[in-house]
Amino acid sequence: MVISHPAVGIAPVAADAAAPLDPVLAAIARYQRVSQDLPTDEDERASERLVDAFDALAATTPTTIEGMLALIEHERGVWGGGAEEGNTWYELVVQLERGLRLLAQTLANP
Repeated sequence: MVISHPAVGIAPVAADAAAPLDPVLAAIARYQRVSQDLPTDEDERASERLVDAFDALAATTPTTIEGMLALIEHERGVWGGGAEEGNTWYELVVQLERGLRLLAQTLANP
C-alpha cells in the first residue's frame, strides 16, 4: 500500500512488505465497506452496522506509521479534506502527517 497526499506536497511512503499488518487497516477497510453498502432508504440495522464499524475503528490503535498515516488519510476523506483557509484542525492534521512521513523516511534511511 502506498499512501500519499499530493495536494499538500507530501511524498508517498510505501509500506514494508515484511511489516506486520496494522489492525487499524482492517478497521478502516471494514468501515469503508459498511459505509458503501448502506441502502438509500432508512435501514436501522444498516445504520447500526455503520455505528458499530465506526466504534470499532475509533477503538483501534494504529500500531505502525503506515496505520497512523492511513487513519489520517481516511479521516480527511470522511470529513471532505477540510482544506478551507484557516481550518486549524486541517492544518494540525497536515503537520502530523508530515511529521509521520519524515519519521518513516528517517527510519527507512538511517
